[in-house]
Amino acid sequence: MPDDDEEDRKEFFLEQKRLAEKGDPYAQFFVASCFATGVSVEKDADEALKWFRKAAEQGFSEAQFYLAELYVHGEGVPQDYAEGFRLFLSAAEKGCVPAYRELAQSYKCGLGTTRDYSKAVEWYKKGAEEGDPDCECDLGCMYFFGYGVEEDFDESARLFKSAADKGSGSALNMLAISYFRGNGVPVDPRKGVALTKKAVAKKNVDAMRLLATLYADGEYVEEDVDKAIRLYRRAAKLGDTDSMNLLAELYTSEGPRPDPGKMFSWYKKAADAGNVHAMTLAGVACMYGEGTNKDYSEAERYFSKAYTDYSAYYIEPDEGTEKELSVMTFFLGEICYYGLTRDKDLKHAYYWYSQSARLGNEEAKHTLMAPDFDEYRK
Repeated sequence: MPDDDEEDRKEFFLEQKRLAEKGDPYAQFFVASCFATGVSVEKDADEALKWFRKAAEQGFSEAQFYLAELYVHGEGVPQDYAEGFRLFLSAAEKGCVPAYRELAQSYKCGLGTTRDYSKAVEWYKKGAEEGDPDCECDLGCMYFFGYGVEEDFDESARLFKSAADKGSGSALNMLAISYFRGNGVPVDPRKGVALTKKAVAKKNVDAMRLLATLYADGEYVEEDVDKAIRLYRRAAKLGDTDSMNLLAELYTSEGPRPDPGKMFSWYKKAADAGNVHAMTLAGVACMYGEGTNKDYSEAERYFSKAYTDYSAYYIEPDEGTEKELSVMTFFLGEICYYGLTRDKDLKHAYYWYSQSARLGNEEAKHTLMAPDFDEYRK
């Protein structure tokens, strides 16, 4: 295909479009790609979707992969994880290497299918065998955390090194953590810091957050809160909600830069972006008027959303998760018991206090013994 002559490119596009209309799946994929990118023809998302779908229906794996991405992200089509999974699986079974990782991610996270770490590992391995650095890094993480395989730090470090050598920022970050902890490699904080900085240079948000935390705590580097703030803000600008949370913590009354307004602002940004930990903390701030006006309705909204998301998405309960669940359910009980957003509702108050008590909240256990709840304890 000519690269420089615009007329030749347009003619080639028209030739491929004629073939696409006759049912050639490669030509259909080519035409779809042109409409999607605006190369040789005016950009048209609807036309791109039409031709990707036609090629995918004929089993063209690259088209199936691209269409799956659209379904998973809800771009131009209603979000449908199950359809995305079906297409990723079909593409992967035909040898489409980019689909290996997405299929593994679907199994790992339970998106469109039942969560299955073993199958996730299987597909990550296929991608790693093809030399895909993202699959190598993700497979390394499975060995690092012991998901779907026996924990093996030597293997995780080997995979992180291989992916890092190919330029993976995520792998550089995980290799840095390995050096900090001595997992599969000798403990070497200086090397860990150097690798973290390399990952930051590749715009890896996990590395930005890690390096910021090192500066905030003065661990392995000289304490520098200003550098920490700049790095957290940089990661937050790229959408990292955990960095938004950590920024908020710097502005709490116990933090190095107390500022209730900034604290709530960052918790709110993280919560509104879907971070369930931030939803809980934003809800608490709204209950007590910390950095914002007291707003029980807003607190109830945050707690309810956090409870729904935690219940649906957290992988394995841990002490921190259960503590947060106990806090949000306790406050939902308080809102119902004292009628803070509507009439007093003992039935729902009893339900929420019971959930909180089950998770170990002592105040909820005490409140449940109140005479108001005698009929519900029977």
